[in-house]
Amino acid sequence: MKYKRILMLIIFALHANLYAQTDKEIYKNLIANNLSFYDIKDSTVFIDFFSFNRFKNDTYTFKEVFLLKSNNINNHQIVFSTIYWLHYLDGNKYSYENKKRIFEEEKKIFKEVNFDKKIPRSSFYSLGSIPRKNKGDFSKKTYGKHTVLRVNDTFILTQKYKKLNRTRKLYFKDDYKIFKLEEFNHNENDPDAYLRIEYHYLKNNCFDSLNKTLQLGLYTPIPEKKNINPVKDTISKTSKVIHTFGFNDADTLLVIDTNKYYLFDYWYLSCRPCLEMMPFMKKLHEKIDSNKLIIIGANKSDKKENILNYLYKRDYHFLQLDKIKNAPFHFIEEFPTLILMDGNFNEIKRFIGYAKVYTDYEITKFLKSLDLIK
Repeated sequence: MKYKRILMLIIFALHANLYAQTDKEIYKNLIANNLSFYDIKDSTVFIDFFSFNRFKNDTYTFKEVFLLKSNNINNHQIVFSTIYWLHYLDGNKYSYENKKRIFEEEKKIFKEVNFDKKIPRSSFYSLGSIPRKNKGDFSKKTYGKHTVLRVNDTFILTQKYKKLNRTRKLYFKDDYKIFKLEEFNHNENDPDAYLRIEYHYLKNNCFDSLNKTLQLGLYTPIPEKKNINPVKDTISKTSKVIHTFGFNDADTLLVIDTNKYYLFDYWYLSCRPCLEMMPFMKKLHEKIDSNKLIIIGANKSDKKENILNYLYKRDYHFLQLDKIKNAPFHFIEEFPTLILMDGNFNEIKRFIGYAKVYTDYEITKFLKSLDLIK
């Protein structure tokens, strides 16, 4: 009983000391002691992910469990994980199922990852998103002033990005392990509005029991609801017309002119580089000779009303391909992609991705060489 009392007094003293710390001291200690992957070797990590898209008003969630096994003090090997995605899109429920993924089968591609020094591939995004010092997540160059709020035994650190219109909140207790991250994107021109990731650090060898409890990988996929009409025509070299729409015009039947060029702009609302390219595309529309070149937006992912809402708010007068009545024939691997076609629909040039200075110059220069800009 005596030892218990002493232990209680020690714990109380530690807590009292923590609460006596200033915000500056708490921040300093978080940077010094926050979780590293060196500390969670040979353990199970459960991650609960949620994000909200402001342009489509849809949510994206997944729950993922990783079993990490450390081969040495500096590197970790993910033995296997399981994941369950749940996606609400336009009020409909979609689910994507992927049962136990065994990364040992991928040794040719993935052997070991040092999460503190290397950026993990997209498969490990949820793990790589845990803030930590060695990744630069507390860099003074990135974040400005911070505040610390105490709510019972939880501390909430709020940071504002210096260059981005974003706010980040980190949740942790007196062990300085960050158990929740929230990010608020205040930029109305970006699709990502809100992100929340919760991290649960568990003992080793509980992977299977946790998987069973959460029923990960055991859900029955819900069939996708198809409310759109079947496509009437696929654009090809024999096409005579293209069905389009624009926010200030009625649906337009565009008659193909073999003496003109056609620039297809492949984009979608959740593609940040696509949206970053939009102001340039607006200027390009104003510069081109419309008697020689027609620009057509091709968005195969989003609903017509969401596309129109986005264009209307930004005063973008872009013709858009009507995917209900037409299907483009291009295969696209990266967005945005611009494809220049002649009047017989032979591909002339393809511009892939977007880097402001380089891409703007490259596209403008090429179109000028064909005398397509006024």
